[in-house]
Amino acid sequence: MALSFLPSAPAQASLADGFGVRPVVPRGADTPPAYFELEVKPGQVLTRSVVTSNGSKKPMTYRIDSVDGLSGQTSGVVYANRQDVRKEAGDWIEVDSKAVTLAPGATKRLRFTVRVPKNVRNGDHLAGIAFEDTETSSTKSKFSVKQVIRVVMGVQFKIKGGKPAQVALNSVKLQPLADLQVPSAVLRIGNRGDKLCKPKVRVTLTSASGKETVSENQLDTLLAHDKISYPLTFKGALEAGEYEAKADVTECGDPQSLTTRATLKDDLTGDLPPATTPSVTTIKESSGLPLWAAILIAVGGALTGVNLLLWAQRRRGRPDASA
Repeated sequence: MALSFLPSAPAQASLADGFGVRPVVPRGADTPPAYFELEVKPGQVLTRSVVTSNGSKKPMTYRIDSVDGLSGQTSGVVYANRQDVRKEAGDWIEVDSKAVTLAPGATKRLRFTVRVPKNVRNGDHLAGIAFEDTETSSTKSKFSVKQVIRVVMGVQFKIKGGKPAQVALNSVKLQPLADLQVPSAVLRIGNRGDKLCKPKVRVTLTSASGKETVSENQLDTLLAHDKISYPLTFKGALEAGEYEAKADVTECGDPQSLTTRATLKDDLTGDLPPATTPSVTTIKESSGLPLWAAILIAVGGALTGVNLLLWAQRRRGRPDASA
């Protein structure tokens, strides 16, 4: 499932290769949005349009699919692959065209229809319209990566009513971050409400000697009725031993706290691996990118030699357009 970050400022989702897509909005709108935000009712049918464009000097053909929106492993939004079964709002959208071909410098308007189920849950739902380049390429090096360009236009549905967002804190586990020497507390958290939210997490570790180590972070979007295992990293070294771990989650309904005993089996230096320069050009979408690679980019950019436009994977199964 391709990781898709959602920009708040640009009015068009686009890539350097020249393909772009933007919502068609009513005339007179002050600032064209980067994604659709639709207030709908159960059983409602409506149509909307997007404008695609080709700013390159070569023709382009993109496949079009509706997909479900999901919570990413480290919060934020990811969109399912086009091959995945649509279990949520992605199944409400039907695009008029299964593909679009654009000549250099051309634009084309495309329509899609939304059919909201009659027995739908009230609250927030998220889907996406995915545009995937039919041409793929691979790097010519020992580390071969298949490159795929995919742009997703987010479609957020708001149905009046529903329970407010409410975080649930289920467990806290102390462990190294993947195979690295970076300590982390993995929080299993979910959103039991019908509205999306952005929780804030804080973990305090107290050693047997009374020394406290604290880490906190503001998460991105957690979708309604979704769960993630969030790895909250700590700066610096952490000695092996028994700790009291106190976790607090706020800003998503009523605050939640959990105190437990946590064991760290080995000393952790807190060091990231040295920066390297792999012989890779650009990863635009790759299958099976390990979680630690995505986290490294977020916490320090240790892979300085890689120009990553990251589309990471999430197995399961904030609404804006992805670029």
